[in-house]
Amino acid sequence: LALLAPGATVRADAAAIAAGAPERIDGREAVAAFFDGSAHAALPVLVLGRPGYAWFHLGAARVAFDFAVDGGRVDSIVFRADPDVLAGVLRRPRSAAVTLEGRDPS
Repeated sequence: LALLAPGATVRADAAAIAAGAPERIDGREAVAAFFDGSAHAALPVLVLGRPGYAWFHLGAARVAFDFAVDGGRVDSIVFRADPDVLAGVLRRPRSAAVTLEGRDPS
């Protein structure tokens, strides 16, 4: 909860909505509740060159979670399932430490 901005939102692209993702979630508490218990299934990735997470099935990214960070807190998350975006999703090792500013702290 502390990592989310008070006005945090989740949005989804058309492909993610077609796959069953919610179109929009508003507010820190609602966003946290949506991810409660399920976030552990996502793997760290690069989405459009930025740190993010993705859900994989049979080795292929199915939905990417594209984070926008402002002031050290997650301001928005976009669920991206567009095939062109997913084709560019790159796995990051779980051991890769990334701060909310997107830099390796070492």
